[in-house]
Amino acid sequence: MVICKRIKSTNTQICSGALNTCIEIVTRTQIAPSGNDVDSTIAFSTLFTVRASVIKTKTGFASGFQPFGATNISEVSTHVFTVRFLNGLDTTMFVRLNSEYYKILFIHNSEESDSLLELVCSKRGDQALEVNER
Repeated sequence: MVICKRIKSTNTQICSGALNTCIEIVTRTQIAPSGNDVDSTIAFSTLFTVRASVIKTKTGFASGFQPFGATNISEVSTHVFTVRFLNGLDTTMFVRLNSEYYKILFIHNSEESDSLLELVCSKRGDQALEVNER
């Protein structure tokens, strides 16, 4: 028997079979250069492996501006991941799906019911700017 729950604020409905994609919630650490190297490296470590519903946004929407040097770069959402409630998630984390990384722009706790979370994300490096890779 399929059980569905309506997410009132977004007019979408999540069924138990809709969480059909395995994703990882990862954290990023920057590793200092060693020896004569000048470039640091980025390492990701997995915090959670969960099931999710994945929705690719059609046009995306601006979630704000991130200052970089003297330039403001707009972060635009590309995907929404719906997962069961998890404690400890924040916007410094990333979602990994099929070897691609998505920066969490904001987290929506629907109706503040602590049952489902919508992770609004931007694909890392999707605008081919080096600044988006970090």
